[in-house]
Amino acid sequence: CLPDGIHEHGVTAGHFGLQRMPEFGANLQKQIVWEWKPYYLNYDRLKGWIKELESSNSDKAVNMFHEELELSVQRVHQFYLTQEKAANAELKELHGGTPLERDSDDHLVSAEDMNKLDRLQQRMQNLMLYAAQNAEGFRKIAKKFDKNLKSQPGIGGASGPSLQDRVVQLVKGLPFACAEQRLKPLLEELQAVREGHQPVMTRRLSLPRFSRKISPVRLEAPLLPPPRQASSRFIPELGSKGFIKDLTFFASLTISIYALSCARLSTKLSGTSYLVIWVTAIVLTFLVRQYPPDMVLMAATLFLTVSGVLTQADAWAAFSNDVVLSVAGLGVVANAVESTGVIDIIFRSLLGRPKSLPIAMLRLFLPAVVLNVCISNTCVMSCLMTVIDKWSSDIGYSKAFFLMPLSYILLISGTFATFTTSTNLIAQGQLISQGYPGFDTFALAVPAMTCTAVTIVYLVLVSPLVLRRFNVSAKSKEQRTMRTRKRREQNRYDVRVQVTGKAMAGRSLSSSGISAMLEGGVRDICAYERYGKIETRVAEDFNLERDDVLWLRTNLEGV
Repeated sequence: CLPDGIHEHGVTAGHFGLQRMPEFGANLQKQIVWEWKPYYLNYDRLKGWIKELESSNSDKAVNMFHEELELSVQRVHQFYLTQEKAANAELKELHGGTPLERDSDDHLVSAEDMNKLDRLQQRMQNLMLYAAQNAEGFRKIAKKFDKNLKSQPGIGGASGPSLQDRVVQLVKGLPFACAEQRLKPLLEELQAVREGHQPVMTRRLSLPRFSRKISPVRLEAPLLPPPRQASSRFIPELGSKGFIKDLTFFASLTISIYALSCARLSTKLSGTSYLVIWVTAIVLTFLVRQYPPDMVLMAATLFLTVSGVLTQADAWAAFSNDVVLSVAGLGVVANAVESTGVIDIIFRSLLGRPKSLPIAMLRLFLPAVVLNVCISNTCVMSCLMTVIDKWSSDIGYSKAFFLMPLSYILLISGTFATFTTSTNLIAQGQLISQGYPGFDTFALAVPAMTCTAVTIVYLVLVSPLVLRRFNVSAKSKEQRTMRTRKRREQNRYDVRVQVTGKAMAGRSLSSSGISAMLEGGVRDICAYERYGKIETRVAEDFNLERDDVLWLRTNLEGV
């Protein structure tokens, strides 16, 4: 019972303005009912997961696509039933309430009540448009999934019904797929009242049946097949489009490199050299396609070892090299520190609000140097960039005075110990491999700290002169600081935030942490919207549900 014009294989031209177009998502955005936008299927997000699957072929993308598709079906189902129930209730109120007032001898219904009927009719027409758009959207995204991923093993294979068939079958059993049939009696009655000006009390409406209890859609079985095994990740299905495409590409690459080797463009390149070039090109191809680097590089090393290009000692020497192991350990430490956010916490308390630029530079450079001798300078710089951005705006100085000078200081102070930077570790490894004695752990500490101290003094004195175009007068700085503070603390912004996933569902505003993020707490929440119904009373113990929309009026920090 799909609406007229909607069938299992597409939308006829002209129905609700929908047409066959290559970009359904762009067309949907133009015709969307804007006040109901939060309750449409998330077409762009679903299409994004398909693109992610095409590039990475990951199990996570498969699961996320399925979860997003299921949530979208539930969202549309719940919203449609809520709106249909509200339309029925409003029409019953007009039908069973006080008789509509007589406006004049020519118009039995007053202008006010006629406006109510007009608004109700428009809302039901919008609801039919909403149902048709979403029904076609689900079919379109499933078709795109089948078309783009049919060649991927374990995802869109030929075995079993296609995703499009499963989605169409699921949608056909849901009320919004029959929106036109369900709402047609109401529209006919409203049209009769508008054209014939009959009192609503004199007519008996045959209202369509609808579910009194709105229950979420539960997919009895996953719409998608179970995730494929990792062993098939590299091997497209034999005879599929992806297999033929990959075979053509690698054959062309092989023929091209073989032709170059036969042309003998350089006497320095032997057959082994061209074999290495061929392997390197294949490795880069797999890495660009987001295949796991460890598997790709290990396979390439094994191939070069078996083919005799590398000896056993050369192939696996890196795993016994203390330089490689030290760099790997340094990366783990840096990633752990960055993930904890400890750098951001420490520096926010140390930087303060200095009154002069030299003091501000010293308050930033000195703690950064201390931290830099313990972990990677790249990690320190990446963590401090966001801190500097906000801090420089608060104190009224351009971030140009801090970012570039800090990068120089971190590069120099990073040579404090052998393990503090990959450059030192590589140099240490080269010394040992050439038979020279290596440096002690802190052999470079004295010259590194001396150079760091000189660099700090130089930058504190010279940077304000070289970068004076970024300087502002004291009056301008005060005005900028006041404007920034006003923008961050006083200006208010109207924001709508929607609960789109499962993580927040069932949690209160306080336990979810949302009220703590807002300066005024729950007072910054003007109202909440649940499937089109807006309520203004919101308390700390208010429990969120999936697809809720919070109407906020808060400052920039709250945003």
